[in-house]
Amino acid sequence: KELGSRYAASLARALALRMLEEYLAEERSAPGEADYALVEAGLEWKVQGENFRGRLDRLDRLPSGVHEIVDYKTGGGQGKMEKGLQSAIEKGESMQLPLYVHACRENNLPVITASIYWLRREGRKRAVLDLAKTADAFEAALRMAGERTAKMREGYYPSAPREGFSACR
Repeated sequence: KELGSRYAASLARALALRMLEEYLAEERSAPGEADYALVEAGLEWKVQGENFRGRLDRLDRLPSGVHEIVDYKTGGGQGKMEKGLQSAIEKGESMQLPLYVHACRENNLPVITASIYWLRREGRKRAVLDLAKTADAFEAALRMAGERTAKMREGYYPSAPREGFSACR
């Protein structure tokens, strides 16, 4: 049984590596409109007095001098998130991008857009957030992050995710 799971893991790693190599080859051959400002970069920031730490997959510097956050996903849930990303942010079900936007701004890196790329066997898909149109959703997500962190400090840890919410499983 253990041998089978190790074999499956090695196949998954090989597939992920192949997908990444194909993606990078495509990115390198595209006309260069942006420079990589940061790759796999750790950032620290505060939300409502609480300390946060995270790692950006990629931050591109656009020709105008502003930045785009690029986040990669390899798991499922692409269709749901691609169609409802702003809604998920508003509901506090997806706080990663709002927190990263806030982190970049706190670190003097002006960000105007954020993108999620789903790297799948059938190719890559991209969902782009226009930050000017999602400002209210981002503010709500930041408030929720602060509230949830405060509850954690008080010792409140819900035992199970809400019905229909699978990100914690």
